[in-house]
Amino acid sequence: MLSHWALDAFSHLPDLPLAPWSGTLIGLGLWNSVPATVTVELMILAAGVVVYLRSTKPAGRAGSLGI
Repeated sequence: MLSHWALDAFSHLPDLPLAPWSGTLIGLGLWNSVPATVTVELMILAAGVVVYLRSTKPAGRAGSLGI
């Protein structure tokens, strides 16, 4: 749940409360910029691919030729 909030903080406008009892609102408004959105989404995808490739081992010839 906290990780979801952290990822939403990048994309939302400043409408996410910092804490339930806080009046401080957080958000970078990433969705307002298509190039910034695409860049960040591609970086997240690349990070996921790196984590996947480092944490798995191929189970045969086919696995060593492709992801």
